[in-house]
Parts: sequence; structure tokens; C-alpha cells
Amino acid sequence: PLPTVQCANGTYLSGDTCVTCAWGKYSQNRYPAWRPYATECTLCPAGRYNTESGMARCYDCLAGKLSNAERTSCGDW
Repeated sequence: PLPTVQCANGTYLSGDTCVTCAWGKYSQNRYPAWRPYATECTLCPAGRYNTESGMARCYDCLAGKLSNAERTSCGDW
């Protein structure tokens, strides 16, 4: 059976609790009706980052900059 809890963007479902995504990760809880929740947060793609928890998206690094492995900042790595 599907859980009755639906988590907001920037969170994922763990058991019956919505957990906030950490820095460098995101979630978008817009799935088909048969899967209405994220079960984990996704690491921002290379070249993107975020510096807040609970994010639904990642930001682009400035031109010529790269994101670090944790996707929490951009620089000249």
C-alpha cells in the first residue's frame, strides 16, 4: 500500500516522516499518482549547487566555475 503522507518539494519520505534534503541535494515531489513521493534526495548535477537545506532545485555555477563534489559551492577546482 502507498503511504498517506505526501512530502513537499525539498523533502523525501522516510518511513512515515518527511525528511529535509541536505545542502547540495534536492527533491521534486511531482511523480505519477502511483508514486507520489520522493524516497531520497538527489545530488545536484555537475556544474550546479545549492547552499540551503530543503531545496527543490539547484543553481547554475557561474561561467568557468565547477561545483565541488558535495555540490555545495562552485569554484576553480
